[in-house]
Amino acid sequence: MTQGVDPRGNQMTFENPILLGDGSKYCHDGFSLIAGRVSRNITIRGGEIQGFERGVQVPAMTNFYIGAGGDVPCQPFTIDAAIIKNNNNVLGDIVIGPIMHDGTGAGSNPAKLPPRKILLRNLKLSSGSKAIVTRLPPTMTSNLHINFIQKDEILVENYNGTGENFQVFFKEQAAAAILPQTSVDILGSPEAGLTNAQNLAKHKVCMGNAIAPNTDAAAHPEIIGYIAAIEAAPDPEEEMLRQQIAELKAQVAALTTQVADIKAAAAAAASASAAQITALNTQLAAALADRDVLSARVTALEGAVAQRDQKIAAASQAIAAAAKALA
Repeated sequence: MTQGVDPRGNQMTFENPILLGDGSKYCHDGFSLIAGRVSRNITIRGGEIQGFERGVQVPAMTNFYIGAGGDVPCQPFTIDAAIIKNNNNVLGDIVIGPIMHDGTGAGSNPAKLPPRKILLRNLKLSSGSKAIVTRLPPTMTSNLHINFIQKDEILVENYNGTGENFQVFFKEQAAAAILPQTSVDILGSPEAGLTNAQNLAKHKVCMGNAIAPNTDAAAHPEIIGYIAAIEAAPDPEEEMLRQQIAELKAQVAALTTQVADIKAAAAAAASASAAQITALNTQLAAALADRDVLSARVTALEGAVAQRDQKIAAASQAIAAAAKALA
């Protein structure tokens, strides 16, 4: 078996996949996403990928082409709570190349290659020298098209169960690194020989649309690239619930203001006819009823967030226990 899973498509979640190689050169890729294919809204959750030369080859494209659906944001390519240990450690547990397309079609224009976001959360990786590897292609072929200056984010949360959160940068994102020049198949520096820092100052572009804040790789020599600490990103579903709560609270506040305005109008119309007062009271009752309905929705959503937090805590404990048992 040269590789385990080679998917393509949109909206796919792989729950607890078990991909086990024997550590030989014939077990090349555990989870491979070829550069000429779109892999959008892909999640690997739980499971094991072990015994391959390369555990996971992260997709080069995580959205459709720009102008063909890629303008619409999508979820990060996510690996969550998985065990990825490749004992021979030839290429790496998780290997990340640039945003690129290998083939013909729309991807032949590097300007159409979309932004990418990668989220590596709660993973248990090997202790070898290549846990997370960022690398550029060693050579350019005629069918290889690369957007070096597109936004490219690699976020790591709870690294190897340590609670450490950081962003990974390609070594080519260092301020002093030379940005490859734009050509037919490459979108990069408008001029030859300019560094990322020089390009950012002169042309507002740089590798991955961000310069690595530091170039100290001593803290994690098993990561091929540079890292910078970050805060953990919020869970997307929980963030959506919190956003809905905020919007509903804003609506409740607006209705409260409306109620106050109606009461003020009712007071001003105290000398008016009974019919006008009745109409204002009817409006007031309707506004109060709407506010009560929205307040009930806020309470329900806040309860859902609390239940989700409890489930996440329970799942984290279960993952930690499972990782300890498998260690």
